[in-house]
Amino acid sequence: MSFSDRLRKCRLEKGWTQEDLSKKLNIKRPTYAKYETNENMPDYMTLIKLADLFGVSTDFLLGRIADETFEEFNSDIHLFYVFSELLKELDMNIEDVIKIEKWNDLNREDINVIIEFIDWIAHKAKRREK
Repeated sequence: MSFSDRLRKCRLEKGWTQEDLSKKLNIKRPTYAKYETNENMPDYMTLIKLADLFGVSTDFLLGRIADETFEEFNSDIHLFYVFSELLKELDMNIEDVIKIEKWNDLNREDINVIIEFIDWIAHKAKRREK
């Protein structure tokens, strides 16, 4: 699937018109339309804005991640976000907890266990505060 196809698919899944999206991007509709017809490519910052608006990665939009891999990638990003939010609730700095080299061998199941454990600890702490 091409960049333009992915862009169109994401826009339609959100139920947005080209006009809606061009307003969100603060560009003219014909400029956006050229992205969907492969006549032009967005600049770096617009590409990032598109990915953020659609809740996808720039790699997905650019075709570097296959559709079936995208679902797994999106799920992993969500798990990381939940984990990050739990750390914030505990007033912990994520950079102090996550040292990437320590996490290289973890899979999704391992991460789910960590999230469940942290959630349990946060719940226990909230009950203790009362």
